[in-house]
Amino acid sequence: MQNEFSRLCACGCGTPIPLVSKHHGQPQRFVHGHNVRRPLEERFWEKVRKSDGCWLWTGATDSKGYGQIGTGRGHIAAHRLAYELVHGPFDPALHVCHRCDVPACVRPEHLFLGTHTDNMRDMTTKGRRGTGYGIKGERNCNARVTADTVLAIRKWKADGGTGTRAAAARFGVSLTHFKRLAKGDGWPHLA
Repeated sequence: MQNEFSRLCACGCGTPIPLVSKHHGQPQRFVHGHNVRRPLEERFWEKVRKSDGCWLWTGATDSKGYGQIGTGRGHIAAHRLAYELVHGPFDPALHVCHRCDVPACVRPEHLFLGTHTDNMRDMTTKGRRGTGYGIKGERNCNARVTADTVLAIRKWKADGGTGTRAAAARFGVSLTHFKRLAKGDGWPHLA
């Protein structure tokens, strides 16, 4: 027979708790009143790995690699919280930008405030802006091939290559894309 108290409170106090709540029939994680969150600042710093360079966030991240931490009312970007913890509150309309360009970095010395325009200008200056007009070649996040592949396809065509389906497979691109590149469409900066 299974012990009805075979779990311990998730707060770490060591108190046994029932496997199923008497009131809701759901698994219980805490003894009543023990689920009080620890301070946000305490939870934040325990998820930071400090080093001589960047201080990397080891907690949850979004799809772009930026740290996220729960506040009880949603999530906040870890680098924004790091800036606020050290420098105090700031205008929420401002961006917290990275000098180091490492999304998981939360070291306050690597962060600075700026407008959206400042952030875009910083990205462009550092050559990190992968989308938009004027971004050519492999730096464009929509690029499916490298410049070397484009040049090799054009050389294949100039040398009188035949068997486009097999060649497209060999170069790892779709047949339609291969034909466009062989014809000279796209990548005008390589002409």
